[in-house]
Amino acid sequence: MSPVQANLQLPKMRVLWPIPRSTLGLSLIGFVLVTLPLCVALLTAFAQIDDLARLSRNAAFRSSQTSQQGRVLIDGVLDMERALNEYEVLGDDSLFGSYVVRRTELRQAAEGLAALQLGAELQADIGEFLELEQALFDGHRGSSQEQVLERWRDLSARAHGLVSQSRELIAVETAKAADQATTFQRMLLIQALAVLPLSAMLAVLFARLISRPIGQIDSAIRGLASDSFHDPIEIQGPRDLQEVGACLDSLRARIAALEKEKSSFVRRISHELKTPLTTIRQGAELLADQNGTPPEESAEIGKLLRESSLELQGLIEDLLEFGKTQRPVRGALNLTQVDLKSMLQKILSEHSLVLKSKKIELRPQLEEVTLTGDITQLRTALNNIIANAVKYTPVEGRIDVRLSAHDDGAVLDVTDDGPGISEMDRRRVFEPFYQGNAATGSPVKGTGLGLAIAKDYVEAHHGNIEILPAHKGAHLRVHLPLPSARG
Repeated sequence: MSPVQANLQLPKMRVLWPIPRSTLGLSLIGFVLVTLPLCVALLTAFAQIDDLARLSRNAAFRSSQTSQQGRVLIDGVLDMERALNEYEVLGDDSLFGSYVVRRTELRQAAEGLAALQLGAELQADIGEFLELEQALFDGHRGSSQEQVLERWRDLSARAHGLVSQSRELIAVETAKAADQATTFQRMLLIQALAVLPLSAMLAVLFARLISRPIGQIDSAIRGLASDSFHDPIEIQGPRDLQEVGACLDSLRARIAALEKEKSSFVRRISHELKTPLTTIRQGAELLADQNGTPPEESAEIGKLLRESSLELQGLIEDLLEFGKTQRPVRGALNLTQVDLKSMLQKILSEHSLVLKSKKIELRPQLEEVTLTGDITQLRTALNNIIANAVKYTPVEGRIDVRLSAHDDGAVLDVTDDGPGISEMDRRRVFEPFYQGNAATGSPVKGTGLGLAIAKDYVEAHHGNIEILPAHKGAHLRVHLPLPSARG
């Protein structure tokens, strides 16, 4: 795995307290906690209002009953006295029957007033009132006129006293209800003063918890836009936003690595272009010398000029080819019949000077293979693979190039006895601009594009390049399938 790819892994995030997995979860929790005090206060207010309404209804009912029963008591005493007096004067039984009816109503009113349970004292007074009325009923025939009148006056006074006493008790209950309403109003105000700030504080807290990571993400994105890649990005908040922050940090690390690679590539390519250009300029100045140059030295200068110009051309072609590989190549191939054996023979002949100068033994084993492909891309891919072997093969080394035909396509094996490709380099050797650690014997490094371009072009033909184990040096195998085997 490359360092850049390693940076794409999400870092482990510290969890200091249970954090909701999503912003939606945090928002829902915030909503519940903000509304919870309001709901509690509202339910409490409903319960208190229900108690107050029940108390008010009870007080109104008891007041109405007290007034009604009191009128019956006062009026009943008068009606009973009048009916009884008329009966005794006229002796009419219907008048006595009216008295009995009024008496029954009077006693029911007294019992109804007692049922209101307005107090023990009132209950005792009602009992005495009923006893007095019973005594009046039992003894009115054997008593004198004055005794009867005195008893009626006493009974009437007691009736007025009961009514007055019950009204006072009802007034006390009504006052208590009014006091309770005032207390309830005060409690509602206290609850509002306590609940509203609490809900506001919770709302501000959760707004902060939600807006803070969003602000951190905005700041991180602005930092990336302003080419600030040094500070790690860490988002504190719900886990989904933490994962966004981890992705942004991976992006930051990747951009930083690419920026570093770009700077390194610019420095390297500048040096690589400068070296052959300096050789060409110095050789041209020697050839332009008016004093003349010996033929042997001129031939040597010409050879240097040719090698430097080829090197410069190769660098420029690598850059151009790499630019082409940045665009999709599948489906854009200029297909034609390609003779791979002839193509490889021409490529090997182009490297003959370098092979001779390094005294490299070349052992080609080429079979006749013809397939359909883009001749330009295939030539570039195979040439880069051969050039890579030539580059890393030491003086008096050996290169084996074997082309074989198979039922499913062509296989090209290129082996050399150079330093080989280490296990670490095998993972990245086909990445653009990657430079291996093996020594090449050349004063100038390559661009690191050759094998990357070769891989892209081979894969555009549905083939593949692989690095095989080798006892010494490197062993690269290219498989190019026939059109019928590409699928």
